[in-house]
Amino acid sequence: MTKSVLFITSLTILGAQAAHAGPTAPETLYLTDKSFDGQREFLVSNSRRDGVVQIAYKGSLFKSQGVGSEDYQADNGPDLYCNNRWVKSLKLGIGSDEVTIPKQNSSCQIRLGSKAVVKFINDESYSPIYKKFGTSYREECRYSDDGPMTSIRYRNMSCAQAFDGVEILSDSIDSFLAKLEVLLGQKLPKSFIEAQDPYAKLDFSKAPKLDAIYLSTLLYQNDFSGQVLGRILKFHAQRGTMVNIIGTGYMHSDNATSLFKELTEQSKNIRIQEYKYFEDEFFKKFLFITNYFRNMHVKALVTISSANPKDNVVIVGGRNVHDGFLFQSMPNLARFPELDQIDPNSTFAYWQDVEFLIRSPKVAQTIYAHLLKLWNRDLVKTTIDPVAFYNKSTPVTDLNSLGENTLRHFISLPFSDDKALEKLYVEMLDHAKSSIVISSPYLRPTKSLFDAILRAVKRGIRVDIQTRINLAGDTQAWLYEETNKVAINELYDKVGVYEWQGNSILHSKIIVVDGNLSFVGSVNLSRRSFIQDVEGGLLIQSSNFNQQLRTLISGYRDQSRQITEKQKRNFWATVVLNLIEDQI
Repeated sequence: MTKSVLFITSLTILGAQAAHAGPTAPETLYLTDKSFDGQREFLVSNSRRDGVVQIAYKGSLFKSQGVGSEDYQADNGPDLYCNNRWVKSLKLGIGSDEVTIPKQNSSCQIRLGSKAVVKFINDESYSPIYKKFGTSYREECRYSDDGPMTSIRYRNMSCAQAFDGVEILSDSIDSFLAKLEVLLGQKLPKSFIEAQDPYAKLDFSKAPKLDAIYLSTLLYQNDFSGQVLGRILKFHAQRGTMVNIIGTGYMHSDNATSLFKELTEQSKNIRIQEYKYFEDEFFKKFLFITNYFRNMHVKALVTISSANPKDNVVIVGGRNVHDGFLFQSMPNLARFPELDQIDPNSTFAYWQDVEFLIRSPKVAQTIYAHLLKLWNRDLVKTTIDPVAFYNKSTPVTDLNSLGENTLRHFISLPFSDDKALEKLYVEMLDHAKSSIVISSPYLRPTKSLFDAILRAVKRGIRVDIQTRINLAGDTQAWLYEETNKVAINELYDKVGVYEWQGNSILHSKIIVVDGNLSFVGSVNLSRRSFIQDVEGGLLIQSSNFNQQLRTLISGYRDQSRQITEKQKRNFWATVVLNLIEDQI
């Protein structure tokens, strides 16, 4: 009971704070007293709509005179000027402020007296790669609309692209080394990871010439994984690569924020967004999880290269930049106190996941452009511009003409796209002719998804679900375990439900339908994924890839047991679930 009371109380406080917040700026400009000694340039996305930048200040030049006081040292600056006209004085005495850069304006500056200390630059004017794949980029396509893969009903789904094959990265160390190989142009030995030294020497002599890198993750920890990636991203940025990193703001530690500050100060080519949802409707502001705990849950790494086609790579899946997704036992970083540490007295969780690597210029370009739509989203309406379009004159493309392997990229913002992802999943389930296989660590389907599963069962479709009950080491494990039990008790006697027994949290998110359709990415079969969070993934039509996924999940089955009995429920966790309903 104590856990339940504390959980609800904390959420209520956080929700009340969020209710009074305005639209959160997508990027943060970090300033210290030293910043006012020089001059720097800061990129802003204001080609299609006004750009909003959060100013975070740490120093002593602009201290407030007391809590609640309006007597800041504003007369001494700094000030925002646009078109050589004063706009506002920044109130840095409270540590932060926000500035709005008018659409397509490239003359805004932060000045201290008459000296410009920060110049805001339109990103598409600065970078050809942003100009090419940014706000004006669209692909034209039209399909028969007779199934999930050929649908033209989902605004945030890309055109179909052909691909040669997919490399499945099921081993966490191999997966991390594959990412490093993509970025460094050479393989590193496993001993590099086993040494657990984030500052070990890196050889950049074979690093590919990249135009852009886009990294999307739920959270970015400043641990071994985050520090190594940060060093590599800094190298690429310093030689001209545009680097975009997006994660969920409230999940980042102070150490991670310090890393972000360091990276963005060293190169304007590194841009970081810490996502936070904004609710514009007054009465909805007080739905505490809606306002505070909506996550940017997309996990993807995309590299773009005009120099070498093979260096255009996409990696999607469920792993975050976090040592729990890399090491199978607790790493020891005590000799690096400046990094995020795992409490040695806590329950260590190894998150066993899978990622999928595709090498293809066209696939990488499509997904990169789509992710830039998310980067340049409307902050108030929380919508993104479509990457694909069609009209009456657009010819209908036969997907078979593209080859045996085709994919479409999907971004879900369920709070503004009429729950399109839920509709796509329902459509996939309803189109099943023989079998459905699902892997999801969190199992709490919406009513529409639950009903679609039951319809499949009534049609004689075999349905198997791979999940987990014991989530020790997860955040709020006691509550997530209870959510899984609810669904398990409703489904165990109707479909095959298999409980992972391995010494890890099985974290893969996969749905396989019949012999050639699948969806892989960040989407859990939980209400959060279809109601609350920003999600992304690949809808894939490929019999070969489908079989690879079935083999992967069959391997999970070897370390699982089929659930044949009803699970005992926890009374107080049930009370919490009944209170928050679809908000978790």
